[in-house]
Amino acid sequence: MIGEAVETVITLGWAFLVWIVLLAATATLALWTVIVTAAWACHAAWRGVTAVVALVQHSEAPASPPEPHKPSQPRPRPSWAHTEQDAA
Repeated sequence: MIGEAVETVITLGWAFLVWIVLLAATATLALWTVIVTAAWACHAAWRGVTAVVALVQHSEAPASPPEPHKPSQPRPRPSWAHTEQDAA
């Protein structure tokens, strides 16, 4: 009878050890899933923020618009373009 009790305790010990190992494996897998999901979400958010910042920086208007080109000197009129008023 004592032998059966010892054998039962050993069997229950092994069952308890298996439960602990399975519980630890499940908890590790769940924690790993949470960590990977959080890292993926942070990476996606970081890429989205950098894309928006780049878009905002690219779309800003320049501080002052460029000045239009001004000719340095007016061109002289060709001889055939003179009117009678210019000749007088």
